[in-house]
Amino acid sequence: MRVTNGLFAPEHIIIAVVNSKQLADVLIKILGLSVCLQAIPGFISGFLRGLISGLPAAGSTRAASVAEYSWTYALGSAVYLAAGIFLILRSRYVAEKLFKNDGE
Repeated sequence: MRVTNGLFAPEHIIIAVVNSKQLADVLIKILGLSVCLQAIPGFISGFLRGLISGLPAAGSTRAASVAEYSWTYALGSAVYLAAGIFLILRSRYVAEKLFKNDGE
């Protein structure tokens, strides 16, 4: 062990230094994962409610209204899910676009 500024630091600890593009890449992937995790339950819920309310036994006007809302909710969640997948897969591209004028 060596003493640095009065603190003991083991020799085997490596401090990783990342530039802003690499950090942005990782943070964008985390953001995409978060978006996906928020969209999946909404998509499944809207899809299942749309299927259930569209059954012939539920032939009332209210069931048709719920079915339309459920499919709209499922479609909106699917778009949200697609945006999350895009952020995960293309995070490096997005980070490069954000830092295109950065000299690093």
